[in-house]
Amino acid sequence: MTPLTGSLALLAALAAVTPSGVGGTYRMQGKAHVSASGLIDEDAELRADALLAPGAGPRDVRVRVAAQGHTCDLLARMDGEGALVLNPGQRCPVALDTEKARGKIDLVVKTGKGQVRGDHLSLALTCDVTGSLQFRTGGMSVFGMDVPETWLPAVPVSGDVTASAEGDRGRAKP
Repeated sequence: MTPLTGSLALLAALAAVTPSGVGGTYRMQGKAHVSASGLIDEDAELRADALLAPGAGPRDVRVRVAAQGHTCDLLARMDGEGALVLNPGQRCPVALDTEKARGKIDLVVKTGKGQVRGDHLSLALTCDVTGSLQFRTGGMSVFGMDVPETWLPAVPVSGDVTASAEGDRGRAKP
């Protein structure tokens, strides 16, 4: 190995993206599509925070996704160029309690990938959805008669979610 080759190899190693160098909170924006049991089939704008931190192994990255009061902790592997691959089978339990729907669902990662370039992160996930939900009905007038609001019995739901988002790492203000 010549001194030039050795120097280039050292520079390449130092320039490699490492889990410790990507830590921080990324403000993400993107799109999601939810399709579940014929009850839900909708596109939505996605806003979330992704918190990246080094994991247990030398190439492991912990990814915490936080959106609308829910969090999900995931593990990923990162190569030297910042590409992330999320481990399939990871589970995120979600308890919903909104004006129109409530219940518990599980999101299970089918595929997940991402890329860190400098202070920019992109993520794409596909998840299976299972669980049960109750929907609120009523609270309207039909032919002059008031229909009271009530919760319907829980129904099982299954389907999938696809989501992609990207954003920049936040900087602390001086």
